[in-house]
Amino acid sequence: MKRLTLTTLSVLALITVAAPAMALTDRFDDSRQEMINKLSDRFDDSRQEMINK
Repeated sequence: MKRLTLTTLSVLALITVAAPAMALTDRFDDSRQEMINKLSDRFDDSRQEMINK
């Protein structure tokens, strides 16, 4: 009985912590993708400058 109670409380604790983190994942993924696109453009520009020299 103690194991079941401990397991149940552990699962509830994990759900409580994981739910907000999972909700933020999409927002972080969007901002990460925007940053990657900015960096990619910058690297492409510098590459083109090196090719044109």
